[in-house]
Amino acid sequence: MARKNTISSFRMLDSISLASTSTSPSTKTINLDRASVSVSWSGSDAVGELKFQARKIKESTPDSLADHPWTDLDFGATINITGASGSHEVIFDALDFTDLRAVYEPTSGSTGTLTAVLSAKQIGG
Repeated sequence: MARKNTISSFRMLDSISLASTSTSPSTKTINLDRASVSVSWSGSDAVGELKFQARKIKESTPDSLADHPWTDLDFGATINITGASGSHEVIFDALDFTDLRAVYEPTSGSTGTLTAVLSAKQIGG
């Protein structure tokens, strides 16, 4: 029986404050094909932007010597975090990079928290 690689649930950002910039730890996406990130937030006056960044690293290369620097992924529209509460689902149909992270950047306001939960899986075997 073949083994499938999965990440069933990883909190990239765990109840972070919407008042300051936050960057999640890097998540390895090697041997994974698809992923989704469920984002939810609550608060009263915070406004900001959520970005996802990716990079490529050879397995034998230390993190400090990445083949490519962190690059913002382009979804065709900005992921805005606004309103007293809300949610957003980000779907990755392909993971053509080795590392993924989330970055929250506030624009205004100061009250609230945000959580982003990653799930990923290998399709082929």
